[in-house]
Amino acid sequence: MNKFLNCLRHFALAGLLFFPGLLCAQLTELQLDSTRLEVREVVTGLTVPYDLVFGPDGWIWFSERNGDIHRLQPETGELQLVHHVDEVFESEDNSGMYALALHPDFPVVPYVYVNYTVELFKARLVRFTYDQQRNSLRDSVHIIGSFPAHESHNGARIKFTADKKMLVALGDVYRSEWVQDMDMITGKILRLNDDGTIPDDNPFPGSPIYTLGHRNPQGLTILPDGRIYESEHGIANDDELNRIEAGRNYGWPEVQGDCNFASEFAFCDSVQPGLPLRAWTPAWAPCGLEYYDHEAIPEWRNSLLQVFLKSGDGFYGQRMEVLTLDETGDEIDEVKEYFKDTYGRLRDVLVAPDGRVFICTSNQENNGSVVVKPDDDKIIELRNAAFPLFEPEPTSYLPASVNVYPNPARDLLIIQFPVVEGKVNIRLIDMAGRELRSESLDLSGFSYLFDRNGLMTGLYLLEVTLPNGDRVLKKIQFI
Repeated sequence: MNKFLNCLRHFALAGLLFFPGLLCAQLTELQLDSTRLEVREVVTGLTVPYDLVFGPDGWIWFSERNGDIHRLQPETGELQLVHHVDEVFESEDNSGMYALALHPDFPVVPYVYVNYTVELFKARLVRFTYDQQRNSLRDSVHIIGSFPAHESHNGARIKFTADKKMLVALGDVYRSEWVQDMDMITGKILRLNDDGTIPDDNPFPGSPIYTLGHRNPQGLTILPDGRIYESEHGIANDDELNRIEAGRNYGWPEVQGDCNFASEFAFCDSVQPGLPLRAWTPAWAPCGLEYYDHEAIPEWRNSLLQVFLKSGDGFYGQRMEVLTLDETGDEIDEVKEYFKDTYGRLRDVLVAPDGRVFICTSNQENNGSVVVKPDDDKIIELRNAAFPLFEPEPTSYLPASVNVYPNPARDLLIIQFPVVEGKVNIRLIDMAGRELRSESLDLSGFSYLFDRNGLMTGLYLLEVTLPNGDRVLKKIQFI
């Protein structure tokens, strides 16, 4: 920290502290009250990473604005391109690929969800299937094939609740008149089943809408006890941090921040909108949001970690805030800030199961031009070295029985098996009972790629016989 302060003093004396593009040398440690965190750049040279997700394999999955989906090994820095979505549309502002999420039972349920723009005014929510053998994605399925978009104000985040429902936060796409319209999904948080259907217990029956009245949601996090928090951009004032409750209206565009103007009183009396736990004026552009409650950093326990894209007084001052919650979660007891003027625009923050924190920058875009550095963009790790690193346990997410994904399928099926030793026999049977294909497998893993190889569209039976004699029948469909 002293090195950083000396750097600031040096540039201030030289009259260069606010020279565009100039930031101080990166930190190598961060001293809290009693905890020393190592600060390390895991990977550099990225292009606007947007959403960071920690996989059960110990790798970080993340999306980039240009349509790339990567896996990153955080200890070694190894970077793997898993997939590039060709149809992603990027505008001069910030259209492109946004949110990424793994199914909560991943990789047993090998689904990867993303949303992105395909045209200037059109976006999609898409599910891919992860092919573990080839380390790639395939079989895209449109969960929502088309919804409004714009060059900005598209949101967005995707998170899964403990009951495996998908929350999708979408921006107002510069059409504030749609935000209070229950026939439009923009400016809303949606709640969906993992296949895109509408849960029976949604707050508005038959509707995917979970909450409404949002301007441009950028942060979304779900606590272990089910509490939900969201952060969003205001216009030039009243960026908001909200506690999300099912069916609640959060006011936009009728209310900005608290109900404190005469023009807002009638709406507030009638609707009783959700009011922010914290509002930032001037606008700081809050982005990624995560909950921290790990013993590795005791000073940050029961806190929300909020990163920002800009400062209220211009392009400088980007930082991370640690917002400590009270026991109810309805108030913020304390706010501390870190990394001000250090890394530029901070797009997302991730908490790993071992208590490490990862943040990513977002400087390689038009709004980041004043802080761009030669090695941007990057992912940075904060770690208490006294705590052991996460060690994945592959057997903890092996299937209990035979699973087949995707189903229906276009060309390839992933057949997943429990832990077995010996040969597995597979037979494909048509609906008339005729055997079309038979294979005997000596498995080296727990999954197998079954190629359609010219089979006609229709229904089939897949018979799998395990080494212990167990026989499993699955009805499958090729489309």
